[in-house]
Amino acid sequence: MIGAVVVGGGDTPLAFHAARMDGQEFVLTMMLMGLTFSVAFPLVRAFAQRLEGKPKSTLPDPELAQRLERLERGMEAIAVEMERVGEGQRFVTKLLAERDRTLSSGESRDA
Repeated sequence: MIGAVVVGGGDTPLAFHAARMDGQEFVLTMMLMGLTFSVAFPLVRAFAQRLEGKPKSTLPDPELAQRLERLERGMEAIAVEMERVGEGQRFVTKLLAERDRTLSSGESRDA
């Protein structure tokens, strides 16, 4: 629905006039909007990038690469130690479970 404001010519100073859009007009309007958007968006984007200036170099800083390497090695060492702690915890849990079983079976023999 397309609306237009008509000044004067009615009972009120501003009368609202509405015209209905048929199917062909709607399709044509949508196609024109799509075409306008598909042309205007890349142009606006290129203009915005030009205003920002040239992109900075994406080459990694050698010092940063060394720091990341040290961080990675540290994380791997922590992971290995955490695995060792987990294995120790599983071993102690197993020993405690076996001790409880032997104690409970020993009490039932005494009774």
